[in-house]
Amino acid sequence: MFFSDPALSLKLMLFCLAIALVLVLVLYWKTKNILLSLTVASLLGQIIVHDNVDYRFSVFFNVMWLFEFSLYIWPYINIGLVAITVLDFVRRKFMRVLQD
Repeated sequence: MFFSDPALSLKLMLFCLAIALVLVLVLYWKTKNILLSLTVASLLGQIIVHDNVDYRFSVFFNVMWLFEFSLYIWPYINIGLVAITVLDFVRRKFMRVLQD
């Protein structure tokens, strides 16, 4: 948590998530690759949420499930998304090489 006030921390977290959403939309607009955009959105979201949500924040807002999800489940989702994105990139690169 950035600050001692959980309400201010929540506002900052939502602001950072909004900036991340704008960045992901620009990335999608430039690349037209939804898998890459989804992976970047998940990674940025997890970094922002995991950095701001701690035990005290979860107790204050009664969102203990968010604390546990960002700590135990979301990293595995991101590992899977990164692996699928890398495999997709390698597949596309080798398909271009084989076609040439």
